Amino acid sequence: MRRLLIAAFSILLFSVFLGSLSTVGCSDHYYYKEATEYVNLVDSLLVKNEVCSDLKSCDNTFFSSDGWRFMGKENGGVTITIYSVGDTNLIENIFSEVKSYYSTHRAVPVSVYVYNVSHDEVIKSSDHKYVSKLILGER
Repeated sequence: MRRLLIAAFSILLFSVFLGSLSTVGCSDHYYYKEATEYVNLVDSLLVKNEVCSDLKSCDNTFFSSDGWRFMGKENGGVTITIYSVGDTNLIENIFSEVKSYYSTHRAVPVSVYVYNVSHDEVIKSSDHKYVSKLILGER
């Protein structure tokens, strides 16, 4: 009888452990909505400043959004990478708009990296470094 109780208790503990794993989250789509809002903001500025001809063809802005949740705590954020922008006034304008948007959406940390060359050039050569970055919030 004692062995049966120990076995039943072990199964119960194992089930609770497996159930607790389901509360841990990690997903590529964590903060997806926030990331796309930042991309739309940046792309609008790129069109306005004639870096892109229109929003549909603007492929200078990339994002990643990641996060995790463990025991009620969340961490992660949004990373925006912008290519083919070297104009310092435009970079300052982008950063100003991102800061303004962030001021009303502080729950999600955001990092912005700007390259003055295309995405393809960065991929082909590791010599290219970002020309400017902005980090808002803690990860």
